[in-house]
Amino acid sequence: MNILRTQHLFSKSIKLALSLLVISAFVAGCASKSTMSRTEKSAAYDQFIIDEKLESKRRVTAFRLYGWSDLGEQHLILTANANRKYLITLNHHCLDLQHANVIVINNNGSSLDAKLDSISVPNSMGLKCYIKTIHRLTKEQAKAIQKIGRVSDEDTKDLDEIKEASVNTEGATSSDE
Repeated sequence: MNILRTQHLFSKSIKLALSLLVISAFVAGCASKSTMSRTEKSAAYDQFIIDEKLESKRRVTAFRLYGWSDLGEQHLILTANANRKYLITLNHHCLDLQHANVIVINNNGSSLDAKLDSISVPNSMGLKCYIKTIHRLTKEQAKAIQKIGRVSDEDTKDLDEIKEASVNTEGATSSDE
């Protein structure tokens, strides 16, 4: 009799846990809805570069990746040594970037070069997304650009809390979310 009661309680616990998981996923999906389409967000990021008069950098020397945050499929923010933040614009949309937990920086040596280096998402058919432009961001600018197209400020997390990277020997970085 005790075995049947234990199985029944276990079954109820599993059902409750699954229900809570489904509800949490639904609420999270609703909370992170964007108010802009992919094209509108991309245009807004480009306008941000103009409005903030961000200077384009051809190369970042002594580059070491510490973290990253996606801004969609064509833009991302890289956090490098000394907590420096860079807005990266890619030549084209990079498949699965906005859903990735891991990215790979394809570069030669310890610098990051626009037009030469690329970013790829593992398990994404090996496609390389070449870097079109690199712009240095202040911490305030990084926070501001993350708010573009978001439903509310509550949906935007501080960059320091997002996708803190651990780097392995192959250059892949993974988030610790």
